[in-house]
Amino acid sequence: MVAEGRRRDSKLDSLRERLQDWVGVRPPKQSSNAAKGVIAVNGFVVEVENRPGELVRVTETLAARGVNLLLYSLGLDGRGDVVFLASDEETTRSTLRDAGISFREFPLMFIRIEDRPGQVAAASRKLADEAVNIEIWLPVDTRKESFTVALGVDNTEIAQKVLSDQLTTFSYM
Repeated sequence: MVAEGRRRDSKLDSLRERLQDWVGVRPPKQSSNAAKGVIAVNGFVVEVENRPGELVRVTETLAARGVNLLLYSLGLDGRGDVVFLASDEETTRSTLRDAGISFREFPLMFIRIEDRPGQVAAASRKLADEAVNIEIWLPVDTRKESFTVALGVDNTEIAQKVLSDQLTTFSYM
């Protein structure tokens, strides 16, 4: 029974990879050699007006320089945030600066969260109890029973301590 489940999971992973190849999506890859909790990736936040074409302006500017993005965008009440991980951080910085697009950058840590009620609340509560502000909460990988979040906070040292049991590794590209 267990072997059958593994075969089925392997087939699903294979189908997922072929679909991603077909649509041109290159998903982030789990890093096997990075130390847990080591911050090696930065997240970017670009504030834009919430109107047609703003996301296009940011993403086409970066695409023209060959930067691939893992992106989340949210717009409310006339303002919006484009939050992303970039395949090439240095090119991203220079491209955004050259285009006159202002941005903020945050070091990220990655945490694994079980996919069941109360787990996001529990992780958020640990940070709030230590007065750590969450700047970026970006889901970057999902599995059957858990998901990985790229987390940018205002105090990574404290966040790493209080979430030490959930730290995981992750790399983009």
